[in-house]
Amino acid sequence: MPSLSEPSRPRLFGAVPRERLFGALDGVDRLLSDGGGTIDEAERACAVYQGASLPGNTDAPCTVTIRERLRARHVEQVDRIGRHFEGASQWDRAASWYQPGIDSDPLMESFYQGVIRCYAQTGRRAEALSTYRRLRQTLSVVLGIEPSAATQALYGSLYSA
Repeated sequence: MPSLSEPSRPRLFGAVPRERLFGALDGVDRLLSDGGGTIDEAERACAVYQGASLPGNTDAPCTVTIRERLRARHVEQVDRIGRHFEGASQWDRAASWYQPGIDSDPLMESFYQGVIRCYAQTGRRAEALSTYRRLRQTLSVVLGIEPSAATQALYGSLYSA
């Protein structure tokens, strides 16, 4: 059986070869770290990732490892792009990155925090509160935990504004 690292038979994640996915995510790193490109280029590179779905035996240890590495890299890049837009006060554009992040990883608390911050900045308090409640419910049902202290403080700030 060929290994997942065999270059002559690239495995696919969705319809995209894993080398292209890792290359795109590496490109996002370079673009955001050293200013070697534009945020539009980083967005296009990050958009290559369509979820780490793998054909065949998805429980094989090597498959799980690669899938998790891709997911972790993608989560990091979405967060970086969202924060970039927040830093530029482009609240709607930042939220448009965080929201699909929540959809792809509903336990990623930092994405909810980003959406809540963006909604609060644009006066969409009800939507910010709804986002917090969705996070609280998800964490409670899936993991049996409460949101972090940082998220709870963010929630509290919605009432003091």
